[in-house]
Amino acid sequence: MSNVIFPLELLKSPITQRIAYFENFTVAHPKLRKVYKTLMRTISEPAGASFIFVYGASGVGKTTLRK
Repeated sequence: MSNVIFPLELLKSPITQRIAYFENFTVAHPKLRKVYKTLMRTISEPAGASFIFVYGASGVGKTTLRK
């Protein structure tokens, strides 16, 4: 069983094309998925909240969550 999740023909592509592919590749961490679900639920059912702040240390996934 293979866990390859990228096109195998990419392995024969020039290095610049391979790098470009993985620069734009994102894998959702299970905790990021959980936060995303919670955020979407909070947005759809605000319970009177006017503002929703997403904060955290640099590199924890705030921008990835936004995307």
